[in-house]
Amino acid sequence: VTILGNSPKSNQDFEGFTFMYDEVQRTPGVALSHTKFGKESRLWTVKISQDSSTVILGSSNARKMKDLPSGFQADSYSGGGIEDLKWLLPTIDSEVEHQADNLVIALGMNNRKWHFARINQALEEANTAILKAGFKKIIWVPVAIPRTITKQEQSTLEYINSSIKQFIPSAKIARNVNQQNI
Repeated sequence: VTILGNSPKSNQDFEGFTFMYDEVQRTPGVALSHTKFGKESRLWTVKISQDSSTVILGSSNARKMKDLPSGFQADSYSGGGIEDLKWLLPTIDSEVEHQADNLVIALGMNNRKWHFARINQALEEANTAILKAGFKKIIWVPVAIPRTITKQEQSTLEYINSSIKQFIPSAKIARNVNQQNI
């Protein structure tokens, strides 16, 4: 069975399926939304367009990005977290020529229920994947902390935001992200 698109929508057994991500057509200036097949984020990939100089990887809120400047590509991974970078970044095909030098990461909200030790491990693994991916500039967008979540979840998100530089020293922390400061 061949599935065209980002992933199957059901939680059924996916053994025997062929995923043809290359068949998905990217709309210029609009984020491409990826969904999980069950809880399996390891099936996600990053396909960099040849004309992209900046790649934005984010969780579900990134799907709202529209009117992206020329050279920008946004990929939204619904339910995605920091831990998914270790699966996503190695899927970048180093054999395919692209000019993307900049990586913008907007992940972390979905890690709000995690313990600090698990966050630390995910950040360490993310740093390894980031370094291997070879981007020249890494920009991390801090997680916005809504007042509607529990105090413990707020504390966890504050911890994530304060730990980025410790675990991912190459990352610049974004105050606001726009075309001029990338």
